[in-house]
Amino acid sequence: EESSQYSFFYIFEHFFSISEIHLVALIIILAFLTLLIIVFFPFLLGKNRFLHKEEFSKSWPLLPLLILLNAFFFYISQPFMSLLFPHFESLPQFAFLIKIIISLLFLFLISLAQIIFKFPLSTFIYGYLGSFIAFINIFVFTFIDISLFIPFSFEFLIILITSSFKKRKNLFLTIALMVLPFLPYLLFTDGAILNNIFRIASRTSFIGNILLALLLIPFQIVWIKILIRMKHFGKQKGVTFKRILIDVLMNLGAIFFVVLFIQILIHTDTIPKTKLEKTKEISTTDKSFIEHVSNHTINYDTEDIECIIESSLPVLRYEIKIHSASLLPIYEANYPYDILTEQEWALFHLDDYPPNPLLLRFSSDASLDKRLYITAYLLDGNEVVKTEEDFFYRGIDDNK
Repeated sequence: EESSQYSFFYIFEHFFSISEIHLVALIIILAFLTLLIIVFFPFLLGKNRFLHKEEFSKSWPLLPLLILLNAFFFYISQPFMSLLFPHFESLPQFAFLIKIIISLLFLFLISLAQIIFKFPLSTFIYGYLGSFIAFINIFVFTFIDISLFIPFSFEFLIILITSSFKKRKNLFLTIALMVLPFLPYLLFTDGAILNNIFRIASRTSFIGNILLALLLIPFQIVWIKILIRMKHFGKQKGVTFKRILIDVLMNLGAIFFVVLFIQILIHTDTIPKTKLEKTKEISTTDKSFIEHVSNHTINYDTEDIECIIESSLPVLRYEIKIHSASLLPIYEANYPYDILTEQEWALFHLDDYPPNPLLLRFSSDASLDKRLYITAYLLDGNEVVKTEEDFFYRGIDDNK
């Protein structure tokens, strides 16, 4: 395996070198083992370790239940979101907010699962479950992008430090503190990129919804601790199933009317992404209006491709995607893209009225064949013209 960066050192008068990728893997493994010891420390030492083990044996089904049901609710909510808000993709932050509301709605429903599973009401065990899922998130999201190691590590430390909090005001403070590591991404990320991230999260594959569930579950577990303090979760003295059911229905009704009010509020103000397409007929043509020039640079096993895409007509919108026979079809690009929606595909999310010419840069495995697909919506006088082009990039065969 080739690498452009190495670390060199001497041990007992012997010279050694290690590549960057192996060094990073070693650091991640050491961090994993260290945090694993910290996470399981309450079960190894302490006078209450046997009680903690008993509570954990009763509560561990909650984590897979939260992950699977969250992902399921998120996934099935997407077609309903399209029906309630036909142009929700033009308001990606709002669409993501709806998913968060669905998450809260789901938590009220999960309260009824207490009748079946009889989860313990100890604040310690939910603090531990929150620490455990935050610990898992560090490595899940680090393998997606190593730069995410820092915010998820900070989130883990915050949850670990505040896991013993019991009072409601302290639990709300915990939620606020958990948001802090992610604030720089929200405040300093380019608006177009952030919108595309929200757009991807609002309408993604089942695997993408599992990742979204993993991201939100630490917050949900803190919310469960708040519900316990409010006697809305678990079998507590003086709290009957009838009261829980009434509370759940009241909260569902409140959330429904909030969503309905927002839907009515934005219905007349929302500008569809394809407004121009709806007011004009779109004709499909085989005539080529697209010119394409590409430059290729090989750096070990990575191919850097620079494409200049130019149209002889004004461009209203581009739909660009790249196919490569790999789970990671491209490594990086200068425009936001999604590799979770379709396997072996990178789907680009460009704003309307893109620059003309458009400069697209991306890198990928040099040994693999790649095909670039472009669907262009062009303005030809008063008519919208749709045209499709594709371009093939042959991979490099090392045996030749």
